[in-house]
Amino acid sequence: MRKDGYSIYNTIILTITSSFILFLWYLLSLIHLPESLEISKTIQFIIKIFLEYIGSFGFYKFMTFILHWLVKTIPFVKRIVLGNSYLDGIWIGYY
Repeated sequence: MRKDGYSIYNTIILTITSSFILFLWYLLSLIHLPESLEISKTIQFIIKIFLEYIGSFGFYKFMTFILHWLVKTIPFVKRIVLGNSYLDGIWIGYY
């Protein structure tokens, strides 16, 4: 099966983002608000879902930005992501 650079790019971002999100969910599961605040379990659940959504979306956008910047800036990273599709150089006189 032949993979193009775009699918490898997406695979890298989704793997990193999924790992981070699972870790974030684990951390959020450890947080328990004190009973003195008198916040219902439903409201706590909604707050956690909201934090998970914002965290996952924000981290995904951050990772796409960072990887895109690395691919544009560092030729070695571009070569890793693009694999056999990588072709770089200056083409002079090509018609």
